[in-house]
Amino acid sequence: MSPLNIMKMNAYTCSSCFFGLIFLFGCGNTSRSDFDTNLAACPQKPTPIFQTGMKGVSATKFSLEATKSIENIRFSDSTTLEIIQMGCAHVHQEFRFELTERLPLDDAAAVGELAAQKFTAIAQLDSRLAGLGSWAGMLREAKTQLKIGEAIALEPHHFLKVDGFAQNKNSLLIVSIYEE
Repeated sequence: MSPLNIMKMNAYTCSSCFFGLIFLFGCGNTSRSDFDTNLAACPQKPTPIFQTGMKGVSATKFSLEATKSIENIRFSDSTTLEIIQMGCAHVHQEFRFELTERLPLDDAAAVGELAAQKFTAIAQLDSRLAGLGSWAGMLREAKTQLKIGEAIALEPHHFLKVDGFAQNKNSLLIVSIYEE
């Protein structure tokens, strides 16, 4: 099954599934109001994906707010990841990697490759995260099309955006995956 078909599966029941691949379900037009939907009205609520005790994970925190869920993960190498999820029928996921290296923001292909490496590393931590390796492959395939801060279509209505910010030697790498 292709990653784009997998990502149409229900996002909210996937705490033990491939969280990066299964965030979208349904079809139709997404309005900004869907991202403002109170998650209490959603048939199924987001649940944490990572757990302390998973190989390479040293701490996790999950919060469910009115219109979004936030999961913070600290890995054993002190790298951190924040996953923000919004929407009910049309889900938007944002992966925010805090890096101790400067992003080459003038080279979108290099940033795409770095994002692919991060997804590959996470996919290898636990069998429940293995599906993230498919996102790494898609990032690598799309890296020549990437422009920092601009979304590209993976297929009609499904988008990927790579963005980042650098300050001194630290950076924030942001990968957004969503449907419109």
